Amino acid sequence: MRPPRTLHLILAVVAISLLGEVLVVLRLAGYLPFGTGIILAYLLALSNCGIAIAGWWTPNRVAWMIYLVLSLAGFVLIGAVTPITAVWLLGLLFFG
Repeated sequence: MRPPRTLHLILAVVAISLLGEVLVVLRLAGYLPFGTGIILAYLLALSNCGIAIAGWWTPNRVAWMIYLVLSLAGFVLIGAVTPITAVWLLGLLFFG
């Protein structure tokens, strides 16, 4: 089996970030029950961690491990699914 390519992993992270934002909008608009939204958020967070772990088999393994640590910190501290989402949320918080 071939190791994953970094570009494919980055595209997967962007897709998870977009799905996370859609999930937030749907939950705030009342289209998703609270329990379903929470389950989907955890599923996206676990998928993001899986992608970061898959990055161990790329030449950029140090960067992917840093990404994993940032992902876990963002999820625990502010509930962001990915670091991209965390930066977006912090930007909204500080710059309106």
